[in-house]
Amino acid sequence: MIHSLIIKNNEFIYLFIDEVQNVKGFETVVEAFRMEGNISIFITGSNSYLLSGELVTKFTGRKIEIEMLPLNFYEYIDMKRLFKKEINDNIYIEFQEYLINGGFPGTIKFDNIDDKRRYIQNVIKDIFDKDIKSNEKIKNTDLFHSIQKFVINNFGSMISVSSIKKYYESINISIDDLTIDRYLEILENAKILYKCEAFDIKSKDVLKGERKYYLADTSIYFS
Repeated sequence: MIHSLIIKNNEFIYLFIDEVQNVKGFETVVEAFRMEGNISIFITGSNSYLLSGELVTKFTGRKIEIEMLPLNFYEYIDMKRLFKKEINDNIYIEFQEYLINGGFPGTIKFDNIDDKRRYIQNVIKDIFDKDIKSNEKIKNTDLFHSIQKFVINNFGSMISVSSIKKYYESINISIDDLTIDRYLEILENAKILYKCEAFDIKSKDVLKGERKYYLADTSIYFS
């Protein structure tokens, strides 16, 4: 299909493939085109596991990865203008709304706050169904979602594996350290959470144990 669209001549070729993770074995296809030379390939995808495994190994030193984050405040305002949405004259009120509604572009299309929150809830659900579930083996999904909710509700606070374990022991739920650590790592890989390690200024060492987790978007907390 791609070959039929490419004009075979001496001109340099730019190949763009969107949502590439939907193509089984895409790594081999992309590598084959790269080996032909005289081509620059751009691949995009909404799957956070896109640049893992075989593709990373084959493209080491030959790729540039650009991570797309939710809209920042300035982009959020520009997007509202694009969708012809009303912008409050008081920029501080507008910023408060941005913190609650978040920077997912799709939320701007909705006027009702409940619709916005349902949209964000569906985004998180899709991340679990399409990204996490297909790449990770999680035996107890209820416990996974419970830990996800715990960290989201405590974002920006000092958290450790032991503090999470202690909380679950207080409600008579037994869970080992490795499971908690693995679930947190999965949430990081899925780009829902970003970890910030504690750092000792004097020794210039990262302090193991407690750390802070921040959300990819504040709307995740409010939803």
